[in-house]
Amino acid sequence: MKNYIIGVLAVALVAVGIFLLMQKKENTKLGLMLEGKIKENTELILNLDEKTKENTELSLKLQAFEKKPEIAVTVLSPNGGEVWVKGSTRKITWQDLSENLSSHEIKLENTDGVLYTVGNTNGTSFDWFVGKTWNTSELLTGKYKIKVCQTGSQNCDSSDKTFEIKDK
Repeated sequence: MKNYIIGVLAVALVAVGIFLLMQKKENTKLGLMLEGKIKENTELILNLDEKTKENTELSLKLQAFEKKPEIAVTVLSPNGGEVWVKGSTRKITWQDLSENLSSHEIKLENTDGVLYTVGNTNGTSFDWFVGKTWNTSELLTGKYKIKVCQTGSQNCDSSDKTFEIKDK
């Protein structure tokens, strides 16, 4: 049934495209987003281009590609260049523009890409005892980025640049 609906919609889209081309609309491009279609998060695009000489030529191109999820999470602080003292309490903040605000995983990423879990919380901020992670008993120092993800998803953001954790 889904394939039938996709076929009908594609034919309808082609018909609309041909009509617009007959009306001499230049650079006509049509897009069609199909829900629950070919593959989850797939967008089907139909481009119609017209070249005019004595006769009108119509070229048709169908593309299916995986749609990337929109990033709703944005790390606000620390976002790079800050120096935080190990053992102090600082607020990690982020923005989440999702419709359904979920819990977030907060991770610390060193310059080698190693991730340390800092916490998991609801909301858009986390009071962090600087240097403390769930993975280690010692307090860390060095250059890091904060990575915040919606729990259980790939919807994440990291600090734009590194910040430093140093001893007192």
